[in-house]
Amino acid sequence: MTKRLRFTPGNRIALTVAVITCSALLVHPANAEPEPAGSAVANQAQSSSAPAPINAPLTGEALAAAKVMGKQEPLLKAADVIQFAAYEHDPAGFTGLQLAGDKVILWWSGDVPESFKPTIEQARATAPVEIQHAPYSEKQLNAAADRLNAVVGLAAGGPAHTIHVSAIGSGLQVLTSPGSQISKLRTPDVGVPVEFKEALPPEMISRCNDASPWQGGIGYRNSSRTITGGPCVDNSSETHTCSTAFGVKNSAGTTYLLTARHCGMVGDVMKDTTGETIGTAAVGNKSQDVMLIRATIRPYIWDGGSTSASLRAVTNYGNTPVGTSLCASGARTGTTCNYTVTQWRARSLNWRDFDGTGTTSTDLTLAVKGCSPGNTVDLGDSGGAVFNYNSNNTVSARGVANAKGDHDGDGCTDSMYLMDWGRMNQASGFETITPVYP
Repeated sequence: MTKRLRFTPGNRIALTVAVITCSALLVHPANAEPEPAGSAVANQAQSSSAPAPINAPLTGEALAAAKVMGKQEPLLKAADVIQFAAYEHDPAGFTGLQLAGDKVILWWSGDVPESFKPTIEQARATAPVEIQHAPYSEKQLNAAADRLNAVVGLAAGGPAHTIHVSAIGSGLQVLTSPGSQISKLRTPDVGVPVEFKEALPPEMISRCNDASPWQGGIGYRNSSRTITGGPCVDNSSETHTCSTAFGVKNSAGTTYLLTARHCGMVGDVMKDTTGETIGTAAVGNKSQDVMLIRATIRPYIWDGGSTSASLRAVTNYGNTPVGTSLCASGARTGTTCNYTVTQWRARSLNWRDFDGTGTTSTDLTLAVKGCSPGNTVDLGDSGGAVFNYNSNNTVSARGVANAKGDHDGDGCTDSMYLMDWGRMNQASGFETITPVYP
């Protein structure tokens, strides 16, 4: 019998605005059924005393988060209709989407073209959609952010570690380390409003001993290169580098575990904390910071706190408009909830890869919660699952956890950067993927 361990708060490692370690998820084919208790596969996913429950009733912080998420379910369905259509047709005036009370707000610069109006009406069949004018479109803001990053970004020798664009079209936000005083520097006129803010740079962020077929939310280590890891629970000999997000498949049916690219490179061999091989990294995209590990998988993620866990079935997926309530599941901190997507998206997030080379990730969504030490994503959670709960206690896949941050600059980690599903599938050279369902 294989024992699965989890981190406790005392032995987790911390990151500043850090890239969080990835967690891969392996799943069975889409028609797979949960294995009965006592079977060989079920025994692989149990603790030292009992099988992990599947879709158990929620409690505590997760239950409170699920109540908010339940109210957002129809809004997210409506927003996904618009967002996926915007990705497909790339309309010039599209800016962003926001959940506000009992309605969806569509921010649009200029007039909505006649060709896109049927999509809006389709979304309105699910939830109210209100159109509001945005001063600038997403395309305009992205172009302005790219021009600015080329001058003041770290790669250009400048002090800016992150450049945000507003999902409601108001302008750009430039983040620099405390003391940099970038507002006193000369910056180019990029044609949109720019505000400056000092904040610590984001840091890229095992469930510790699962077994094949693998699931989301587990911890793994890169056996092909030396990357700092952390101890698993009370066993210092078991270390992990990153976490996995979800078991996924491409259009050909090939299965992978989804995780973060900063946890390794294509060709690297990933193992669990006891040395069992999970699989080899097969596809990666550095700009969007996502990676696929070829593996045998199950359609579940690990859920729960640092000393207890259950499995939850993945039954759908979608995007993360402004106002979306989110949870994250990683190997170091377990499940943490009450993140809310802000209007700011990191068009440019500048950091150093594990080999020391400068890297810029683009289009990472920023989600914030209040200061809650030990209850936010941390080092070792990189690549973990970002999701929300469905009304039947299953989960909806929303993205991959990439980095942690200090949004308000008070020295407390209070935010998470993530790559959401829609933008991930737009990544150049990356597979178009969907979760594997039970």
